[in-house]
Amino acid sequence: MSKIRELVSQIPKWLLNKYAITAVLFIFWMVFLDRYNIFTQFGLMSDVRKLKQEKSMYVEKIARLKDEKDAFENNLEKYAREKYLMHKPNEEVYIVLDKSK
Repeated sequence: MSKIRELVSQIPKWLLNKYAITAVLFIFWMVFLDRYNIFTQFGLMSDVRKLKQEKSMYVEKIARLKDEKDAFENNLEKYAREKYLMHKPNEEVYIVLDKSK
């Protein structure tokens, strides 16, 4: 019993305070035992960082595809004439084949 009293007497008085003990236990619980502990939070932060990078990549890709779509819509007549050999009435179409391909 005297050994226990010696150990207790070596602990600072502020650590024996019930509020300090409660605070230490609460912090321990939140950091290590809680469902959203510190390790889970770091994992979630890395997931958020990765998703933000993917989002910026997709935003850039959407902008590039919108530009391509606008270019296509502006040159629709040229596209139809070249790909589908369409022509206007009273207009002759000459097809030139490249033999090097």
